[in-house]
Amino acid sequence: YQDRLPWTPGFDVCGVVNAVGADVTALTVGQRVCGMTFDGGAYASTMLAPAVELLPVPKNMTHAQAAALPLAGLTAWQGLFEHGQLQAGETVLISAAAGGVGHIGVQLAKQAGATVIATASETHHDFLRQLGADQVVDYHDPAAMAALTGQVDLVFDLVGFESGLQALSLLKEGGRQITVPTVAVPAIKAVADTQGKTVSGMLVHPDRDGLAALLALCADGK
Repeated sequence: YQDRLPWTPGFDVCGVVNAVGADVTALTVGQRVCGMTFDGGAYASTMLAPAVELLPVPKNMTHAQAAALPLAGLTAWQGLFEHGQLQAGETVLISAAAGGVGHIGVQLAKQAGATVIATASETHHDFLRQLGADQVVDYHDPAAMAALTGQVDLVFDLVGFESGLQALSLLKEGGRQITVPTVAVPAIKAVADTQGKTVSGMLVHPDRDGLAALLALCADGK
């Protein structure tokens, strides 16, 4: 963004439409909208955004909930289903499961019919069980982690580095891992290649259909 200074950061946004362009028909003045705006600008009292990046907010969602959903929600959605190709009946392990992306991922994976193993500090275990996790493991416990060896079809790795390397041993032969911190991917992939497993990184991208699906789940209380 150095070529477009001054630049205001902020990608997740929820607000009320003040005005629309002449060609905008899907949104109206006074409507509550949210979205992930890839040109930034959300850390301001007013901003300009392409209408295609914004969607109406369900009545039962607060401003704060709608503003917090797009980036974390789409990362979880795309990581599990677009990149991870998670299928009903598979077992997925989600690391940092109590975090922003992880706790949404737990809910999405469970609703998709997967068996969900969540790793987190013990203080977050009850929270994750309430979200539907089938098994919650303290990643500080080597024995508990080792007990998962060879049981997992997909790892949704939200930590990378040593944690991401450790997760490889939990995958079944031919298993796959999506590592979100992309800087950690090359080292993990090099090891995975020797084990017949697949590791890839991901960067979240604008996804109107995915965000609409997430908002619909929120509107239905799911």
